[in-house]
Amino acid sequence: MKSLLLLLLFTLNTSMLFSQTNGSNLTNYKEAKIWFDGTSLSDSKLDGDIYKKINGKFYKLDYIGNLYGNYFGTTSDDLQDDSDAIQKAINYAIKTSQNIIFPSGNYFISKTIVIPQHFHYSMKPIKIDFSNATLHVSKDITVFQSDNWGSKIDSKMSNGIVLSNFEIDFLNKGNSSYAIQLQDYHQGSKLENIAANNVKNLIHSKNNYYLELYNINSNYDGKAGKRYFFEGYHGLNKFSKLSAVNSEVCYSFEQGMIASVLMESISVEGCKVGINFSSEVYSFILQGSYIENFETAFVFQNYIHSANIDNNYFNFLNKKNINLLDYKGLPANNLRFGKGNHYIGTDYGNLIKNKENLYGKGIIFEIDNISADNKIKLQNNSGKNILLK
Repeated sequence: MKSLLLLLLFTLNTSMLFSQTNGSNLTNYKEAKIWFDGTSLSDSKLDGDIYKKINGKFYKLDYIGNLYGNYFGTTSDDLQDDSDAIQKAINYAIKTSQNIIFPSGNYFISKTIVIPQHFHYSMKPIKIDFSNATLHVSKDITVFQSDNWGSKIDSKMSNGIVLSNFEIDFLNKGNSSYAIQLQDYHQGSKLENIAANNVKNLIHSKNNYYLELYNINSNYDGKAGKRYFFEGYHGLNKFSKLSAVNSEVCYSFEQGMIASVLMESISVEGCKVGINFSSEVYSFILQGSYIENFETAFVFQNYIHSANIDNNYFNFLNKKNINLLDYKGLPANNLRFGKGNHYIGTDYGNLIKNKENLYGKGIIFEIDNISADNKIKLQNNSGKNILLK
């Protein structure tokens, strides 16, 4: 009996030593021979978290369903830097086309998290879900950035990436970096349920089609930054339930063209410029939105082929020095302000900042129940390019 006891103790100690010396614990692992894609396992395919090799044998973490951040060493309940562990987890999730969930809590970030390109012919969605966690950022960095950022337009775009459910808290209020930078994101890609504190530059989107932004809220103490910067070509985008408070420019479209872009249920509050267009506008719709406390609500600096602005609430706060529209002397074809808009706190004398008499009547205002005096004020201050219905 004594010999058996000694043998058991020796076996236990040897097992513990084996685990310690190999830096691994096989709890929740099963022996495996096949990699995630069905090919045979080899040393080059090991990642040290999901797949391991111990004593000449391959092992795989035994899990069902989604990946979790803690499989890769992330922690949400202490003060340690989680940047590297989050990066490792996202790299693996994108590589294997699996959803990754980071448990709710607090994560501390000191490095940019790069999101690898994901191209899948089935457009399979990959969800990166932070479960309403707070990301505390200690440096002036971009928190999330696509790995092809700054490259030329890439025909092998990313599709199906859904980044969601987190709050960004910049510990240093003076940050100038964009919190999120995405390029060439296409079908099925979405950013949703994001909040930001002390972030003056929130999202920089470059050459994105079919990208959806949903329920993103931000605030900053002071009018600074471009809260949402859309650079290059944007088509078939849907942006809804976005807020931009206290910004130099709330939403800015620049250096490209926009086609079939829908914005709905957005807010502009405390911004010098609500929406700026230096891109050529082919088809743009704004509806169901709340715009208040602005200096100029819309600035168009390029050709306008079609824009429909209807069923929105504009509050001028009875200020005479603010304007609804400022545009350059370029053809403005079918720029329509529909009759569903509500203009509060204005006598209609300050809707248009500039007069334009060279081109046809391409800017249309449909206003019901306007008094004769206010109609004259609008017509006298708008030039010949305005058609009042």
